[in-house]
Amino acid sequence: YRLAGVDGEATEDKVEPEDLEDPEAPASQNSPEAHERRMEKEFGITRIVTKHRGIPILLASIQDTISGLLRRIRRDEVARRRHIQHGTLDSNADGNLTREMFAKSP
Repeated sequence: YRLAGVDGEATEDKVEPEDLEDPEAPASQNSPEAHERRMEKEFGITRIVTKHRGIPILLASIQDTISGLLRRIRRDEVARRRHIQHGTLDSNADGNLTREMFAKSP
């Protein structure tokens, strides 16, 4: 089932019938093997990530993202201070757009 938004596009993930679990279903569908198959289908990617150097790759990606953001904040701060020195920017104004965007981000 899918919900349509104002523009007609789907706003929710598509739910497949096999994704639904009926707690009142016969015991054969709630067997430990069936539960294991469902868990493997849902969380199987974690095994791949942990066995194939996925965690160091994810951490390196996060580190690169943070380093780039800090580099842009420092760059904008240098520009801001130059503008303050030359009197083209009010010293009370932040003027560091990258830092402002970072502060507003979740």
